Amino acid sequence: MKIKKFLKPNILVPVLAGLTVGSVFFIWNEIDNTPWLSLIAILLCIALLYVGTHHAGKIDKKAKPVIVLPLLFGATGFVWISKYLIAGVYDEPPGLILGGLVISIVLLCTGFICLKKESSRKRCESNAA
Repeated sequence: MKIKKFLKPNILVPVLAGLTVGSVFFIWNEIDNTPWLSLIAILLCIALLYVGTHHAGKIDKKAKPVIVLPLLFGATGFVWISKYLIAGVYDEPPGLILGGLVISIVLLCTGFICLKKESSRKRCESNAA
C-alpha cells in the first residue's frame, strides 16, 4: 500500500485538526477545570478523525473507517475516566466508574479484534494474488 496516495488535504486536515483539538483541550482542561468542555472537545476530535479515515476509505476501498471507531471511543473513555479517577474528582459510586472502564476496555478489545481480522484478511488476499 502506497502512503503517498493518502497524503491529500481532505485526509490530512481533519486528522491533524482532530489531533490538535484533542490535545489542546486535554491540556486546557487541566488549566481551567472544565470537564464538559473536555468531553465536547474529545468528541469533536473523534468526529474529525473519523472524517479523515472516511476520506481515506474512499481512496482505498479496503480501508474501513468503521473499524477505527471502537478504538477511538474505547481509548477516549479509558483515558478520560482513568484521568479523573486518579485525580479523585469522581463522587459517584465505584460501580459507575468500573462500568465505564469495563465498557471502554470492551470497545478497545473489539477494535483490536476487528483490526486483527482485517489485517489477516489482507494478508490472505495478498498471498492469493
